[in-house]
Amino acid sequence: MRNNRMYRPSHWKSAASGLIWTLCSPLGLITKGDDAPLQADHSAPATSSINEWRSFREDELRQLERRRADAKTFSKFSDDTLNSLAPLATRIRPSTVAFLDGKDRRLCYGIIVDPGGHVLTKASEVAAAGDTLQCRFIGGITVSAAVTDMFQPYDLALVKVNATGLRAVDWELGANEGPGTIVLATGLDEVPLSFGVLSVHARRMNPGFIGVSLVTSPNGAIVRGVLPQSAAVAAGIEPGDIISEVEGQPIPDAETLINTIKKFSIGDEVRIKINRSGTELETLVLLGSRFAAIPDANQEMLERMEVKLSANRIDYPSALEHDLPLDPSECGGPLVNLEGQVIGMNIARAGRIRSLAISSADIAPLLNTTAEGRFSIPDSEALIKQLAAAKQAVEHAQSTLTNAITTAANLERALENVKKYRLPRREEEEESPETNSSEAAIPQDGSNPNPNPDPGSSENEVPPPLP
Repeated sequence: MRNNRMYRPSHWKSAASGLIWTLCSPLGLITKGDDAPLQADHSAPATSSINEWRSFREDELRQLERRRADAKTFSKFSDDTLNSLAPLATRIRPSTVAFLDGKDRRLCYGIIVDPGGHVLTKASEVAAAGDTLQCRFIGGITVSAAVTDMFQPYDLALVKVNATGLRAVDWELGANEGPGTIVLATGLDEVPLSFGVLSVHARRMNPGFIGVSLVTSPNGAIVRGVLPQSAAVAAGIEPGDIISEVEGQPIPDAETLINTIKKFSIGDEVRIKINRSGTELETLVLLGSRFAAIPDANQEMLERMEVKLSANRIDYPSALEHDLPLDPSECGGPLVNLEGQVIGMNIARAGRIRSLAISSADIAPLLNTTAEGRFSIPDSEALIKQLAAAKQAVEHAQSTLTNAITTAANLERALENVKKYRLPRREEEEESPETNSSEAAIPQDGSNPNPNPDPGSSENEVPPPLP
């Protein structure tokens, strides 16, 4: 049974009605007839307040629509902005294609590199299509295509399409690729896919990775932990091991070990000495990939944001970074600067605002044999000889430059000494042209033309001794 003092609906209703009237009446949210016992005749002020509120809300909505329209107009990816960049893509579009699977879904873009029908594209995107791979040109013509060669370090594929008389792209090898350079990605449409800026210079993307956490001790770098499925696990490295040497280089601390391993690439085999409980051991470590050993911590967040990343998006020997938000199916096409020059090929979407491209300077050496349907990969021994010759040329140039700098410095010093210590000519030595001409008549055999000089002449006077 309820307590009448604690439960009085009529009292609560009356108090609530009064509170609602006090709060809402000035705003015009209660009109005549809503609560007749409590309301006086406020019909005119209430109607006026409602009209003012509606006008205020309508004005707010109009301002919001204007802001949205302005944002769309002046946005980085607005139609007006991309249309203004369309002329830069005009020359590149005939050299761009799209690759499709058997269900007419775009896999990626490609760049024509040979008039005979060879196209460069992203290997990991077209490999799964197999015999169903097709190629579409800007006019909508679609032909069959087949992969003829792959270059795994850069995830590149060379594809032969059933067409000839194509326009091969012109790679720009001397363009500025510094941070802040404005670039755009092109496809088959007249307007670019997107545009943005380069973040960094082309840099190495595949440093070697052991897969250990470290701490420095007086004896060297101590392994504190080992990542599963890492190179350290495969090599038998255990927590507590002290890494003392890598390829003959002493390792005094953890920082030295990290910097030393970074000099090697994924797939390199390095010899490492470790100390395990006082026992010296030596092991070979096949360096792996950081991307394979450590999951992306932002993967879950990116999935919630519906950001699609490329499956193969790291471990390239070298790559440019830019902020174009390309889908994986939009990779494989040209990266163009504001001069309309192709400075690279978009290869992967690697983050929310991070995409990668291979520079033209890295691609061009691989395309010397595209007419044969294969990449031109130099022999390792030939590269070693070329490297040795280049180093020798550098040493010779440095030696020549050092000698030239030394010679120039000596000549400058000698010239300064002459200017500083040169004595003024005495007046008696400043002779007339007649005297000079007579001096010039002295025979070369050294004989005196005046064998009988005047004894009283000053020419025969012996000068006094020096003090």
